[in-house]
Amino acid sequence: PYSKLRPGLLTQIVANMLPGVRSLTHLEAIDAPSPVATNSVIVTGAVLKREECSEELIETFYDPLPTDVTGWNGHGSNIRRSRRAMLAAAAAGTDSSIMPGLQASTATPSVSSSALPSRPTAADELLEAALHVAHLAADFRPSLPAAPPRAQTGRDRHRFAAKEKGEKEGPTEGAEAGLSIDLMAVIGRLAVMRPPTMSVRTWELFQALVEAMLEHPGQSMRIRSRKLLEDLLPYKLSPPFVGIAPEANEVVVAAAAVAASVASGTDASVPAPPGLSMMAAGREGRITSPPAEWCISTGKRLLEAVKTEDSHSLRAATLGALTGTLLFGHLEDMSTDQADELRKEYFLALRAAIGDSHASVRAAATQALGQLSPLWLSAAGIRQKVEDPQSPEPGVFKSLPLLVLEAMTAAWQDGVADVRGAAGTASAHMATIAALLLGKASSLVAAAVAAAAAAEAQAKGLHDGPKEELSPEAAAEVAALPWGKVLEAGVAACSDKPEKPRAAALRACGLLVEVLPPGAACEGKYKAPAGVELVKVVSEALITGIRTTPAKCQWNACRAIGQVYQSRAFMQSPLRLEVHEGLLLSLCREVGTSPNLKVRIQAVQSIAQVPGDSCFWGPELSNSMLLAMCQAAIALDPCAEEPSASKVEEKQRTTYGKQLRSELYAAGDHWAQHTQLDRSGVSPELAKMLPQALQQLPELSMVFEVQEDSGTASWPGGLLQKWLRKERLLL
Repeated sequence: PYSKLRPGLLTQIVANMLPGVRSLTHLEAIDAPSPVATNSVIVTGAVLKREECSEELIETFYDPLPTDVTGWNGHGSNIRRSRRAMLAAAAAGTDSSIMPGLQASTATPSVSSSALPSRPTAADELLEAALHVAHLAADFRPSLPAAPPRAQTGRDRHRFAAKEKGEKEGPTEGAEAGLSIDLMAVIGRLAVMRPPTMSVRTWELFQALVEAMLEHPGQSMRIRSRKLLEDLLPYKLSPPFVGIAPEANEVVVAAAAVAASVASGTDASVPAPPGLSMMAAGREGRITSPPAEWCISTGKRLLEAVKTEDSHSLRAATLGALTGTLLFGHLEDMSTDQADELRKEYFLALRAAIGDSHASVRAAATQALGQLSPLWLSAAGIRQKVEDPQSPEPGVFKSLPLLVLEAMTAAWQDGVADVRGAAGTASAHMATIAALLLGKASSLVAAAVAAAAAAEAQAKGLHDGPKEELSPEAAAEVAALPWGKVLEAGVAACSDKPEKPRAAALRACGLLVEVLPPGAACEGKYKAPAGVELVKVVSEALITGIRTTPAKCQWNACRAIGQVYQSRAFMQSPLRLEVHEGLLLSLCREVGTSPNLKVRIQAVQSIAQVPGDSCFWGPELSNSMLLAMCQAAIALDPCAEEPSASKVEEKQRTTYGKQLRSELYAAGDHWAQHTQLDRSGVSPELAKMLPQALQQLPELSMVFEVQEDSGTASWPGGLLQKWLRKERLLL
């Protein structure tokens, strides 16, 4: 939506806005900011929205400011002296008149000023201003003139209904200073854009700001403190654990055990600051996370807030922030009793929240259960026994992962679509971690995990730390968990009418089938009758899902089919040939006729996952596969005549055409390696389409000649070329 900006322009704008931002540190009344300060905050927020310039913005805000920008010999030195005085006061446990609230947490480390960078960053300037404004906002009491009676609005009726239900309103948005709301929104964008490592000074300022807002009188400020904490400690940050992104059907790196990765190229002349031994200190004292003690103590405060907050919005926001505090708490460095108690405490709080009266709280609790899957399925989590809070009889103890799966299964049956969608995402997290631990992850998942971990490590300059390996006994316990029950509940949700829970269910089914034991059958609790093999039930649900719009649900179903092909449950099923025919023909239909290229791409990828056993590659099915790939190749031609139902938009062809070509080469290579089709079995329709398809994939003919002369076959489509040449279909 934005035009391309000249490099350096945003940096110049930020430099021009800094004096106005600095003036906020001298503000005495929150309701009387200068126009310059207010406009500086607004412009800085607009700058941080330019995500396409994220590389420049990260450097602008998080690298030390040059002296000519800060005027360091003047006002900047005062800020540095203030910071050092504040740190000394915090270390001594006394009040600080400069930055009150920093000493509120006993876990805040004592940091020597020599360990701090010699210059601040633009982020530091913003955080200093935000901290000062947060304390002013805590004492803000608006004095409004008496207004004449007015007609009751919808918002008034909503507040009246909340009172009737016994909920406390808390301060409304209008009762809080607009400056504080705007400035905290800017800080939120700053946190989302943060680099993997930050200076100790910047981390301390973020911590102080969270502390100042956690128990702020204003409800909006308390919600923003939770959101800020969630952005600072995201669950998808660091190796070695992985999870599934809620918004995308791809594997991404998830937060956990940051201590397992250490910074490379550490400068020995910069000692790790006292109290930060849990963190990896890199060049210029930059670190990856705040102290584990601070994370845990903050998490405990949030646990109490979940029980005491009357606002459902605050309870939901608090649950969203809980995940990072535990994942960054480094339980592996604690004693066994301490770690077990924390896992138990967090689980019981989340399990209780799944029974909350408000749907947003139930959805947030379910989502958090899934994000914490690396801890539930750690060696310590697997052996831990916890009393079942849902059991009618006291003293019933079960393994922690079993209780988590039971909670997820219950969430599948919730009457609200958002909660069912969260159950799908959480189940996908749990199944992915289990598949990776058991070595059962499909090649799609394993490749994505490896790529994500490598990219993350390269971006951060980190190398992989030691990975936890399960003992045979622990692995057997993970494999014996009731994955079939969760999958059966997920299959029932694949026919959900709202698209959000349906897409989540289709995605989760593909991941759950990877850990499904061979021969698992339905129990008959949902739509499928008891005794029917789950692989067949799942395949029928995916075939229906692949035919049903919107595209998001269709490509989730396509991807899930590829994961079914890679599972042991499918390969060892006596119904595998019957299941295969239905799945493959559904994929071929989408490859050849879908108007959405993303759906075609995902379907082509799944065709490339068909096992190489000869029983799956009969002539008729091979003909259908190649015919569908030819139809997809022809769709790349903007002048090609296609039925209106499968006509591809030019915008999609431009955006995804290159990727579709690449996937067609890979799938064609896989097809030619295993096919049992020869020239005599080629259908007339396929023979007619081949020349037109090869015009859209000229590399198949041009590169073949080069490879033949050089004696190599390195091009991805080399095997398909050889097959075409052998069968005299490529001249």
